[in-house]
Amino acid sequence: MWHLQQLVRRAAARCTSSDGAYIALLAFLTAIIYFPLLFGGEMLSGDERVDGYYQYSAFYKDAIHTGESFLWNPYSYAGFPSFLNQFGSFLFPPVYIAFKYLPAIFAFHLVIAVATFAGLVFAYLFGRSFFLSRQASVILAISYCAAQVPGTFHLGLSYAHSFLVLPLLLLSIVGAKRASTKKRYLAYVALGCGAVAVGFLAGYFITFVYALIFAGIFSLFLDVFSASLGFTRGVR
Repeated sequence: MWHLQQLVRRAAARCTSSDGAYIALLAFLTAIIYFPLLFGGEMLSGDERVDGYYQYSAFYKDAIHTGESFLWNPYSYAGFPSFLNQFGSFLFPPVYIAFKYLPAIFAFHLVIAVATFAGLVFAYLFGRSFFLSRQASVILAISYCAAQVPGTFHLGLSYAHSFLVLPLLLLSIVGAKRASTKKRYLAYVALGCGAVAVGFLAGYFITFVYALIFAGIFSLFLDVFSASLGFTRGVR
């Protein structure tokens, strides 16, 4: 047990060094995945995308441009409240900014790409905070992403945002558990609240609920095995 704790302390010390090269690698992988959509002139196929998500995005862009309300879409069925649409993430401020200043199709693809990259980074940082090496953390992030691309992300903006919620929640839980000062503890609590806000405003509801349940189970796991994993008592 003493050797395990020594190993954990050394791994925690390594987390303070620069991880920029590995995050740049994740950015490069994200660019490869979405280059055909962002710069290759390609679009997603399938009736649900063409007749649904792209149409919703075009309406959203037009409503922002004309100053009309995007909360009610008169072109969907006989009229549909957009805020009940779980796929558009229209209530999420970064999505609004992207659609306000960029073409609708490009904004749609860019939001998905940025959310994917954020999820990769948060998964990597979670691995680092959980005492994994840089290489292992990259593998963790890529493995988490590989189960999603290309299928899930291409279903809509909300799925891509749900992808980043879970690792961000896990990162905030580990950070709060390891926090040695009240200030750092509150910072990680705020980070967790931000993850919940993203999931609520931009995520797909069912996936968001799954993320909350898994985060709760993981938090219980930390409480039970924190001593064996080398976690300090933290702030009280």
